[in-house]
Amino acid sequence: MTFDFMQFYQDIILNKIVTSLIMFFLGFMLGKIASNLTKRFLEEININKKTLNTFLGRINLETLLSNIVAYVIYLSTVIMALNNIGITRYVFTGLIIFFGLMLISTLVLDIRDFLPNIFAFIKIKNKKYFFKGDRIRTHLAEGVVKNITPLTTRIITDRGDELYIQNYAVIENLTVEKKANKN
Repeated sequence: MTFDFMQFYQDIILNKIVTSLIMFFLGFMLGKIASNLTKRFLEEININKKTLNTFLGRINLETLLSNIVAYVIYLSTVIMALNNIGITRYVFTGLIIFFGLMLISTLVLDIRDFLPNIFAFIKIKNKKYFFKGDRIRTHLAEGVVKNITPLTTRIITDRGDELYIQNYAVIENLTVEKKANKN
């Protein structure tokens, strides 16, 4: 009878995977049970009615707190199952990289929208295209300028509609119809 290292290693890996799956399913069942018990307990003590006159009155605390209990148990279960297999570090490293890339791409897209508006704002102010109170017409709207911010220009139309138009869109096809009196 010889010792088969590969069979031993496969048995250990299979044992860890099966144990992790059992932990995973039991943890999710425990999370659901704990969530339901928390919600019932909070319903019994009427937590929503007791917090009705506070700043928390608009929030359904029974559902919120029971969901928090469930998600804490779910997260703990996933961490324990991944730790049992031994891949927790790799999964969390992958998640950190994924969220980092999402953050960078969001910032790039925001800057892509932010910079043209800032440059248009600087152009509006330096070249004095129009001021607050001027009547302007663009391809998007026509009306009186009420406010100019670094990102948008607020225009009130003849019908009384209030429009916020991005600065780069305002100066694209700009016609200043009537200058406000500047003393």
